[in-house]
This record gives sequence, structure tokens and C-alpha cells, in this order.
Amino acid sequence: MNYNNIIIDFFTGMRGIHDLFESIYEGLYGGVQRYKVEPNEGIFDKDFLIKFIKINQGNNDFDYELGRIGYRFLTSNEGLKELSKFYLNELKTYKHEYVSTEVIENCKKSLINIINT
Repeated sequence: MNYNNIIIDFFTGMRGIHDLFESIYEGLYGGVQRYKVEPNEGIFDKDFLIKFIKINQGNNDFDYELGRIGYRFLTSNEGLKELSKFYLNELKTYKHEYVSTEVIENCKKSLINIINT
């Protein structure tokens, strides 16, 4: 399935690059799904990316806002690759005042790994 920018904008509008780094440093706790994910130093996989997006909203938001296409986007390899490409592109211009170089490099590697799998 080919995803357009509207779908990517929907998800990244809720969870931008600053939120990603906050979740990397603080971990993921709470939400409707009651996630409890420890901080990860920027080393993460697809599962973390899914939880990172979903923790900000309930399951009904996917149905109401985007219907099944939003769920398919977030749970498909193609959708997660597109989301990873967006965040990787954001890193090119990211001003990292409080994020360590090591965490940024780990994050880049994690995103590239998601794209390449």
C-alpha cells in the first residue's frame, strides 16, 4: 500500500521528533494501553515506534480519524518505514541542545534498521 503525506502528517503531528527524544530518555509509561517501556538510549525497534505513536491516543482515535488505513499504516512494514524516513529526515536539521550525540547516532541507526528490514 502506498501511504500519502496526510497519513504521515497525522501521526507526526501528534508525536514529533522532540517527543521521540523525550520518550527515548524517559521511556513510555501509561496511555490507554498501559505501556511501561524503559528508556533506551536511542536503540529501539519497530515495536517501540508503534508504542511511541499509540501511547498518545486511544484505539478509537485510529477508527475515528483514519479508519482502518491508519491502523494498517502503523502496523505495516511499509508504514513504519515511511514513518522512520520522516524522523530520519527530521534529524538532519534537528538542533540537539539536550540530546547527546551518542543517542542521536543510536536513533539514526535504529531508524535506518527499521527502514532496511
